[in-house]
Amino acid sequence: MLPDFEWLLPGTPIVATAGKRNIVIRTGLQDAFPEDQWAAAEGFDSFAAVVLTGADGRNAGVLAVYSRNPNEVPDVTAGVLHLFATRLLSPLRALIGERSLRESEERYSAIFERSHLPMLLIDPISTQIVDANEAACDFYGFSYGDITTMSVIQINTMPPDDVQQELQRAVSKVRNYFQFHHKIADGTVRDVEVYANPISIHSREMLFEIVHDVTERHQTDYELERYKQQLEELLQRRTDDLIRTNVELQQTTAASDAFYENVGAEFRTPLHTIIGFSDLLGKGMVGELNEEQVRQIGMILDAGRSLEALVDDVLELSRIDTGAESCEPEDFDVADLVRSIAVGIRPAAEECELALDVSTPEGALPVYSDRNKVEQILLQLLANAIKYTDEGSIRINAAEVGTGAVRVSVTDTGRGIDADELPHIFEEFRQVVRQAGGTHEGTGLGLAVCRRLAEILGGAISVESEVGRGSTFTLTFPKRCV
Repeated sequence: MLPDFEWLLPGTPIVATAGKRNIVIRTGLQDAFPEDQWAAAEGFDSFAAVVLTGADGRNAGVLAVYSRNPNEVPDVTAGVLHLFATRLLSPLRALIGERSLRESEERYSAIFERSHLPMLLIDPISTQIVDANEAACDFYGFSYGDITTMSVIQINTMPPDDVQQELQRAVSKVRNYFQFHHKIADGTVRDVEVYANPISIHSREMLFEIVHDVTERHQTDYELERYKQQLEELLQRRTDDLIRTNVELQQTTAASDAFYENVGAEFRTPLHTIIGFSDLLGKGMVGELNEEQVRQIGMILDAGRSLEALVDDVLELSRIDTGAESCEPEDFDVADLVRSIAVGIRPAAEECELALDVSTPEGALPVYSDRNKVEQILLQLLANAIKYTDEGSIRINAAEVGTGAVRVSVTDTGRGIDADELPHIFEEFRQVVRQAGGTHEGTGLGLAVCRRLAEILGGAISVESEVGRGSTFTLTFPKRCV
């Protein structure tokens, strides 16, 4: 090698060796590589080189010859260079291997010493802890001198034979992840996860282990599992309580239903007798009565009919509450139904000197819903309108709402409802003051039943009212009951 030689690859003929096994420039080196100042200063005119490869096939270097004279025998020069390269390859590859191993050990040593995770180097044959980093000494509570004279069997709670079997599994790469219980210097036992892999240190086969302390995590998992079990037990108890309560409620409901039915039957029998005989007496079917007797018998008849209506409403609400009532749909025409109801209610309106107006579409208004429930609601609304209207008129209007619903409204010119009463008008047993004397009329159940029936139809009922001007009750329900 020439003194003061500096190997500068850019601009030199070495660049031309890329991707080639050898290269020979017979003459004109300075013209081919004018940027190679060292070659120009030395007066070199020819160049020959052969590429050296490592054991892994990658380029390891270049063996080159510069000459101040033209190269007249390029093949001979290339052959001689290949001969020298063959002799150089073995020691060169050994040198490269030693350097790579030294660099690898230096990198391992840097990671080993600086890591905050406990790391151990173990001889799998003797089970001795050969090396330990500072984090491992802190974790296990032993000094470096003490821990490196110990066997891994001394810190593992497993039987010695089992420990050795696990070490062999790690060496053979059957497994690289383990869960152990390790004893530390103060006698306590910690739950650890160990990642182990074989490693060669100074031509000696070792096991490199990284230790993770998972004691707190396991305790947290245990506590979570315990809380989960407690929650499941509590949930099961609450579920059992709910089931038991539901059974009791069903039994109570069944008993209540039976009670209402029995009471209803017991009430109806004498009521029908009272109403029937009162009607006969009032009509003079059993003999002539004076004016006072007729008046008093009329009072008995009215009271009987009111009590009968109350029993019917209570029983109806009972059936709705227990789910006995449901939408029983059929095809019918709402316009026809409204006109039919108007024919039936008109005599009662005329008796009170009230005009009854009916407004329906010219064509049919077909729906698939519960005809009986719609009729029951409208009859109740019309009966209320006649009862609370002293003079004027009552109007029934049926119309389609969009494409999927029907609206039927009953408007009267009666006494109206106070604004404070409107929010409570559909509550059960809620009686509204709607007469000049300030007394209550009715059972307070009719509108509550209407609201429940409207909900069964999938619809709703609403009211608008002004004292002294009248009220409008509106039933809206879908064309198809589902």
